[in-house]
Amino acid sequence: VLLDSVYRLRLHIDQADPLEADGNTLRRLVEAHLRYIPFENLSMHGCRDLSNNACDEPVIPLNLPLLYNKVLERNRGGCCFELNGLLGHYLLELGYPVVKLVPCWVYAGPERGHARSKKAKFRTRQTHAFLLVRTHDGQSYIADVGLGEPPLHP
Repeated sequence: VLLDSVYRLRLHIDQADPLEADGNTLRRLVEAHLRYIPFENLSMHGCRDLSNNACDEPVIPLNLPLLYNKVLERNRGGCCFELNGLLGHYLLELGYPVVKLVPCWVYAGPERGHARSKKAKFRTRQTHAFLLVRTHDGQSYIADVGLGEPPLHP
Protein backbone atom coordinates (compact mmCIF):
# COMPACT_ATOMS: atom_id res chain seq x y z
CA VAL A 1 0.00 0.00 0.00
CA LEU A 2 1.44 3.35 -1.04
CA LEU A 3 0.42 6.09 1.34
CA ASP A 4 1.84 9.32 -0.02
CA SER A 5 -0.94 10.76 -2.19
CA VAL A 6 -3.86 9.85 0.08
CA TYR A 7 -1.98 10.87 3.25
CA ARG A 8 -1.18 14.26 1.67
CA LEU A 9 -4.87 14.76 0.91
CA ARG A 10 -5.84 13.96 4.50
CA LEU A 11 -3.13 16.28 5.86
CA HIS A 12 -3.89 19.09 3.37
CA ILE A 13 -0.36 18.97 1.93
CA ASP A 14 0.00 19.78 -1.75
CA GLN A 15 1.00 16.80 -3.90
CA ALA A 16 3.86 18.81 -5.45
CA ASP A 17 5.44 19.89 -2.13
CA PRO A 18 8.75 18.14 -1.50
CA LEU A 19 8.83 16.10 1.70
CA GLU A 20 12.47 15.53 2.58
CA ALA A 21 13.26 13.23 5.51
CA ASP A 22 14.38 16.11 7.74
CA GLY A 23 13.28 17.76 10.97
CA ASN A 24 11.24 20.50 9.26
CA THR A 25 9.18 17.99 7.30
CA LEU A 26 8.67 15.84 10.39
CA ARG A 27 7.48 18.88 12.32
CA ARG A 28 5.13 19.82 9.47
CA LEU A 29 3.70 16.28 9.27
CA VAL A 30 3.13 16.03 13.03
CA GLU A 31 1.43 19.43 13.18
CA ALA A 32 -0.82 18.60 10.20
CA HIS A 33 -1.63 15.19 11.66
CA LEU A 34 -2.68 16.73 14.97
CA ARG A 35 -4.76 19.32 13.14
CA TYR A 36 -6.59 17.09 10.67
CA ILE A 37 -6.69 13.56 12.11
CA PRO A 38 -8.28 13.34 15.55
CA PHE A 39 -7.40 11.16 18.48
CA GLU A 40 -10.46 9.03 19.14
CA ASN A 41 -11.16 5.80 20.92
CA LEU A 42 -14.70 5.20 19.68
CA SER A 43 -13.85 1.79 18.25
CA MET A 44 -12.96 0.58 21.74
CA HIS A 45 -16.53 1.38 22.76
CA GLY A 46 -18.22 -0.47 19.92
CA CYS A 47 -18.36 2.29 17.29
CA ARG A 48 -16.81 0.47 14.35
CA ASP A 49 -17.67 -0.05 10.71
CA LEU A 50 -21.07 -1.70 10.89
CA SER A 51 -21.88 -1.65 7.18
CA ASN A 52 -24.04 -4.56 6.03
CA ASN A 53 -24.93 -5.34 9.67
CA ALA A 54 -21.60 -7.09 10.12
CA CYS A 55 -18.59 -6.07 12.12
CA ASP A 56 -15.40 -7.90 11.32
CA GLU A 57 -13.25 -4.85 12.03
CA PRO A 58 -11.01 -5.40 15.06
CA VAL A 59 -11.35 -3.05 18.01
CA ILE A 60 -7.89 -1.65 17.28
CA PRO A 61 -6.77 -2.43 13.71
CA LEU A 62 -3.00 -2.73 13.57
CA ASN A 63 -2.23 -3.94 10.05
CA LEU A 64 -1.62 -1.43 7.31
CA PRO A 65 -4.64 -2.19 5.05
CA LEU A 66 -7.09 -1.82 7.95
CA LEU A 67 -5.40 1.36 9.24
CA TYR A 68 -5.41 2.79 5.71
CA ASN A 69 -9.12 2.04 5.37
CA LYS A 70 -10.13 3.43 8.76
CA VAL A 71 -8.03 6.60 8.92
CA LEU A 72 -7.38 7.56 5.30
CA GLU A 73 -10.39 6.23 3.38
CA ARG A 74 -13.15 6.56 6.00
CA ASN A 75 -11.67 9.75 7.53
CA ARG A 76 -11.75 8.42 11.07
CA GLY A 77 -9.27 9.09 13.82
CA GLY A 78 -7.77 6.54 16.15
CA CYS A 79 -5.82 5.81 19.30
CA CYS A 80 -2.05 5.85 19.73
CA PHE A 81 -1.49 2.38 18.30
CA GLU A 82 -3.45 3.25 15.17
CA LEU A 83 -2.33 6.84 14.52
CA ASN A 84 1.33 6.39 15.41
CA GLY A 85 1.34 3.03 13.63
CA LEU A 86 0.03 4.54 10.40
CA LEU A 87 2.32 7.57 10.66
CA GLY A 88 5.24 5.19 11.20
CA HIS A 89 4.43 3.40 7.93
CA TYR A 90 4.21 6.75 6.13
CA LEU A 91 7.50 8.01 7.55
CA LEU A 92 9.21 4.80 6.46
CA GLU A 93 7.80 5.34 2.97
CA LEU A 94 9.27 8.87 2.99
CA GLY A 95 12.71 7.52 3.95
CA TYR A 96 12.85 8.12 7.71
CA PRO A 97 14.27 5.38 9.91
CA VAL A 98 11.51 4.71 12.48
CA VAL A 99 11.33 2.63 15.66
CA LYS A 100 7.90 1.98 17.16
CA LEU A 101 8.12 2.19 20.95
CA VAL A 102 5.48 -0.05 22.47
CA PRO A 103 4.33 -0.23 25.22
CA CYS A 104 5.16 2.67 27.48
CA TRP A 105 3.74 4.53 30.45
CA VAL A 106 1.86 7.80 30.16
CA TYR A 107 2.00 10.57 32.74
CA ALA A 108 -1.55 11.70 33.46
CA GLY A 109 -2.04 15.29 34.59
CA PRO A 110 -4.17 16.14 37.64
CA GLU A 111 -7.31 16.41 35.52
CA ARG A 112 -6.68 12.83 34.37
CA GLY A 113 -5.28 11.44 37.59
CA HIS A 114 -6.47 8.27 39.20
CA ALA A 115 -10.09 8.16 40.34
CA ARG A 116 -9.42 8.18 44.07
CA SER A 117 -6.64 10.71 44.42
CA LYS A 118 -7.03 12.95 41.32
CA LYS A 119 -3.29 13.58 41.54
CA ALA A 120 -0.96 13.69 38.58
CA LYS A 121 0.98 10.46 38.22
CA PHE A 122 2.02 7.81 35.76
CA ARG A 123 -0.71 5.42 34.74
CA THR A 124 -0.39 2.02 36.34
CA ARG A 125 -0.27 0.14 33.03
CA GLN A 126 1.80 0.46 29.89
CA THR A 127 -0.92 1.61 27.53
CA HIS A 128 0.75 3.87 25.01
CA ALA A 129 2.85 3.72 21.85
CA PHE A 130 4.87 6.39 20.06
CA LEU A 131 7.66 6.69 17.51
CA LEU A 132 11.38 7.33 17.60
CA VAL A 133 12.26 8.96 14.28
CA ARG A 134 15.70 9.73 12.87
CA THR A 135 16.25 12.33 10.19
CA HIS A 136 18.85 12.08 7.41
CA ASP A 137 21.13 14.48 9.28
CA GLY A 138 21.24 12.09 12.25
CA GLN A 139 18.88 13.95 14.60
CA SER A 140 16.47 11.80 16.63
CA TYR A 141 12.94 12.88 17.54
CA ILE A 142 10.04 11.43 19.47
CA ALA A 143 6.88 11.77 17.40
CA ASP A 144 3.49 11.18 18.98
CA VAL A 145 0.25 11.93 17.13
CA GLY A 146 -1.86 9.52 19.17
CA LEU A 147 -2.17 11.04 22.60
CA GLY A 148 -5.32 12.75 23.77
CA GLU A 149 -3.14 15.53 25.21
CA PRO A 150 -0.39 15.68 22.57
CA PRO A 151 2.75 17.75 22.28
CA LEU A 152 2.50 20.03 19.25
CA HIS A 153 5.93 19.22 17.80
CA PRO A 154 8.17 16.13 17.52
